Order: sequence, then C-alpha cells, then structure tokens
Amino acid sequence: MSGQAPQSVRPKFWPRGLFLAKVLLAVVLIWFLVRNEYFDAETFMDALSSGWPVAAAGGAIFLATFAGALRWWQLLRVSGCPLPFWATFKITYLAAFSVTLLPGVLAGDAVRVAVLAEYFPNDYRQRLPALGAAVMIDRLLALAGAVAVPLFACLFLSEIILANPLLLSLAGSAGLVLLGMVGGAAAALVIGQSGPFTRLRQRWAERPVLGALDTMISAVFSYRRHVGTLLWTGFLSITVMVLSVYAFWVLLPPGTLDAAQTAFVAPLGLIVNMLPLTPGGIGVGETAFHRLAVEISGLGFAFAALFATFRVIIILVHLPALILLFRPSPGHRPR
Repeated sequence: MSGQAPQSVRPKFWPRGLFLAKVLLAVVLIWFLVRNEYFDAETFMDALSSGWPVAAAGGAIFLATFAGALRWWQLLRVSGCPLPFWATFKITYLAAFSVTLLPGVLAGDAVRVAVLAEYFPNDYRQRLPALGAAVMIDRLLALAGAVAVPLFACLFLSEIILANPLLLSLAGSAGLVLLGMVGGAAAALVIGQSGPFTRLRQRWAERPVLGALDTMISAVFSYRRHVGTLLWTGFLSITVMVLSVYAFWVLLPPGTLDAAQTAFVAPLGLIVNMLPLTPGGIGVGETAFHRLAVEISGLGFAFAALFATFRVIIILVHLPALILLFRPSPGHRPR
C-alpha cells in the first residue's frame, strides 16, 4: 500500500447546495406572493381558462421564438457556421424550453452551444469561438430589444414615470444600459482596429488560455463587417419583445394595464426573470412584474398571477421540445 491518503471521490457540495438555495428562494417568494395576495389562484385559473386570449398569447410566444430563431440563423450565417433554418429553429426551441426549468437565461445559451456539437461533429472545437460569438451577439441583441421597448413606451407614460421615483430610476437605468451598449459597441469597433490593442492581442496569442480568448474576440469583431445584418437582427429583437408584450397584454383583464403600461412593465419583468436566482426564474419574475404593475397602475390587482399564467403558456408552447430532445439529429455538413 502506498503512503498516500486516498482522494475523496465525493462530489463537491456547493453546486447542489447552490441549487437547493435557489429552490428555497423560489419557495419563499411564492409563499410571500400568496400570503400577501399578490398571487390569487382564482385569477390564475380564470386567466389560464380564458380561451382565445390564451390561444393568442400562445401564438405570439411561438412567433417570438420563430423570430428569435431567425435572428440567430442570420448571425450564424455571417459567422461562417451556417445551419439550415430548421436546425436553428430546433435548437432555439429546445433552449427556450430549457430556460423555463434551468436557472438563468445563460443556461439556455449553454444548451444552444452544447447542442451545436451534433451539427459540427468534425470541427466543433475549431468552430467553438465563432459559435460562442454568435450566441454572445444574439444575447446582447435580445437584451437591447428588451430595453428599447420600455424606453419607447416612456414616450406615452412621461407623466406617470416622472411622478414615480422607482419607475423613473428604472427608465433611467434602461436608458443608460442601451446607451452603454451602443457606445460600447462603437468603442469596441474603434479600439479593435487600433495598433496598441492589436499588439496586445499578439501577446495574448502566445498563451493558451488567452489565445483562445483572442480567437473569441476576433470572432466578435468580425461582425463589424456585417452592419446590415446587425441592424436587421436588432429589428428582430424588438419584434420578439413586442410579441412578448402582446402576449402579456392580451391576458390582462380590461381596466388593468393599457398597451403602453404593459410595454413598460413586461420587458423589465422578463429581464429580472432572466437572473439566475431561482430555477426558471420562478417567483422572481412574478414578484418584479407585480411590483412594477402596481406602481404604474395604482391598482391592487394580483398581477403576479398573470405572470404565472404567461409562464405556464411558455411551457405549454415549448413542451413539444421534449420530442425533439430525444430525436436523433444527423450531423450537419456545412457547404
């Protein structure tokens, strides 16, 4: 026997502990919503059984997924990793379903990158920086669309927002985020072409980890040659969010939120829901949406129940993804 102590084969506790903490937070938030009557079971069931509003919301959610797949399909084409549209839609559909269960929207992005290995079996590692860059640009465009819609709604809600410190701070934060994204993109294009940065990247390339990062940066900078595609996919991002807002608005009872109020509240609630705080954002999105809806409307309606209804419809629309998940996908041979 060797004198070395045997290494422990037990898995680390922190991943499981972190997941359990997120589940506990979801339970606490649900208890908080029910206890304070922010979530009402009767309102939830009435909304879920409302017939055509549920069908209209489901159709809007499906079209939003379709537009999101079209956006990513365009980005993959200009990245040098083209896929058939059906394959891109399938991966987007699977990712949209996974987001309803996994903590945070980045989990859906991880699913997309992982599934892409099936379509590029021979050179997946070589294409990984370009694929990762396409996912990154796609996520930034989605965030830009989610921020642009409530900012546009502010044009019709100026009196309400200026009179409410919370809404005013959120509107200002959204404006700063969008301005920072546009300014950051412009600065990145300028800095990326500068001599000092080019020499710095040459030094990075000599180190394995930094060399991989440099390849990723090069893939991101390559999009500066496709401004038209970025503008088109940016429009698709706004379309995705407008369809999501419509899905919320059609579920709301008359006299609660008008179209402009919904366009301000729903995207911000969805952004908060994307934070990796609970599995699928359960409880987090409902709490944020309810608070913002009450602030902007002044009503004591159980708005959290409407967000929960929206969540259930998303799951139902993307439930067929389970069939696609267990269906084998042939490797894709790019042209």
